[in-house]
Amino acid sequence: ALPIYLAPGYVTLMVVPNIKNKNAFDIYQPRVSRATLNRIQNYINELNTMHINAQVINPNYKEAKVETKVKFFDQYDETFYTKQLDEDIKKYISPWAFTDTKDIDFNVKLNVNQLINYLEQLHYVDYVEETSILVNNVLQTQSLIEVDPKSILVSAKQHKVTIAEQVCL
Repeated sequence: ALPIYLAPGYVTLMVVPNIKNKNAFDIYQPRVSRATLNRIQNYINELNTMHINAQVINPNYKEAKVETKVKFFDQYDETFYTKQLDEDIKKYISPWAFTDTKDIDFNVKLNVNQLINYLEQLHYVDYVEETSILVNNVLQTQSLIEVDPKSILVSAKQHKVTIAEQVCL
């Protein structure tokens, strides 16, 4: 059976509230109320022909959590920059949560190699020893992480950053 959003005559609209007012809800997973979804759905279906049925939903949010082991350059405080790296990962995955100039991207694909490259380019990171990504707590094995059309890939509220052990030769 086809998912309803692929069935002929069915249209699925994902509604995302304006995130400019960031105090009102979870900025990583903004949602509208069921009552608002129903109002939108009823309004649209009144305008449709009898051959079209609109379903109005909140997106499914798929939370990407990065687990990484890194080494900072010696002059950078590990406690402070562990927190900074966590913030920089959040900005990389969900940039719209930090600025009014970006909108939520429905087509986020997370490329693990590009993420590692991004981490290595940060001025305080010496090297990245290992990196893995979990989506909704499931370890991802592919290098390009994508989600289904009804979902949006978003940053976890906290990532796991550990310090690589200095190896003496």
